[in-house]
Amino acid sequence: IDNSKAPRCLSNYTGKFHESSSRTLIEALAKQVSGRVRWTDNMTSLAAKSAEIFEVGPDRPLSGFFRAAGIASKSVIDLRTAGR
Repeated sequence: IDNSKAPRCLSNYTGKFHESSSRTLIEALAKQVSGRVRWTDNMTSLAAKSAEIFEVGPDRPLSGFFRAAGIASKSVIDLRTAGR
């Protein structure tokens, strides 16, 4: 399997992006099921790869995590805010 162009996905278990090899990915996903969630590490890893962070949904559960990590984010909670 050629995973070189595969989408990148964050691991709650490590707080970093998953490796691209299938075997490593499967092992990491298995550990993620019962492991602790590393929210701050996830937010930092995501911000390092993104120019802007958007949280989309009716509530803003992640904005507090981003703010606590010193990372700016924008919330899209309805059509009015999506237009901004």
